[in-house]
Amino acid sequence: MNKKTIKIILCMLLAIITVLSLSGCKKIYETNQPINPITAKIVAMKGPTGIGMVRVMNEITSLSDYVNTKFEIMTSTDTVVAGLLDKSISIAAVPTNLASVLYNKTEGEIQILAVHTLGVLHILDKTGNIKSVSDLRGKSLIASGQGSLPQYVLNFILTENGINPETDIEIVYKAEHSEVATLLLSGQADIAMLPEPFVSTVINKDDSIIHAIDLNDEWVKKAPDITLSMGCLVAQKSFIEENTAEVNTFLDLYKESIEWVLEEPYNAAPYIVSSGILDNETVAENAIPNCNIVYIDAEDAKDSLNAFFEFLYNNSPSSVGGKVPDNEIYYIR
Repeated sequence: MNKKTIKIILCMLLAIITVLSLSGCKKIYETNQPINPITAKIVAMKGPTGIGMVRVMNEITSLSDYVNTKFEIMTSTDTVVAGLLDKSISIAAVPTNLASVLYNKTEGEIQILAVHTLGVLHILDKTGNIKSVSDLRGKSLIASGQGSLPQYVLNFILTENGINPETDIEIVYKAEHSEVATLLLSGQADIAMLPEPFVSTVINKDDSIIHAIDLNDEWVKKAPDITLSMGCLVAQKSFIEENTAEVNTFLDLYKESIEWVLEEPYNAAPYIVSSGILDNETVAENAIPNCNIVYIDAEDAKDSLNAFFEFLYNNSPSSVGGKVPDNEIYYIR
């Protein structure tokens, strides 16, 4: 057999191998290609939870060939709750106590994926008279978050400082953080409780508004052994079970998004504005370090959350849905 014949045979064999390889790839691809991919609706609230999610929100459209994504920023907790209960929302960032309430209400159909926000609450003042918690006695305060963590945190701190939230201070609750901010900026209110990034927003717009009290510092003084975990990520248990790989992919992407936002606030700021969370890039960039954004997997957050839920239950059983959730509330990878 001459060299020319050998060369022809080798070329033919190579061609056959190539065709077989390509057909094999095609078969694997077709096997994994779904006929009807599902869409996972993922929501965050307008605030720190949305800020941490902006990169993944703006840069991905699917978690796999099987699961597309639809992101939305919401302003009402009630809307998020409704979506979780009717299962139109697959994954959501919610106040931590609400995760417990939903877990108990659905008999275990909601699980915690991760903690993403620690303490972010502050008292703002236009009068110049509020220097400490005790100065709130006899005053009128507007706030948001009634029936949720902001109210429970405020009531605890007031009570620990000898102020009865029912009789010693007038607290007027509004539906949304943005409404509280508007009332403060318009002069219709003088003292308000707000979370970041709304704190940075109103101070940037009106330099007569003073940052009077950091309620996170006050919490540490009164409950030093309990982490103030304000926000967490939850998901439908059925969605997790049916799409475990995609949920894990999302958690990895979400963690990367949070780390990127914290490391590069100047690059995150345009995303924050385009997502409708804030309307000013400079304010967004400056607010990020104060938003107490973190990423802690449920497994790592379990002990601190158990202590926090126990604390909330002892102060107000309804705040966690009538009972402390068992460990099945935590999604363990």
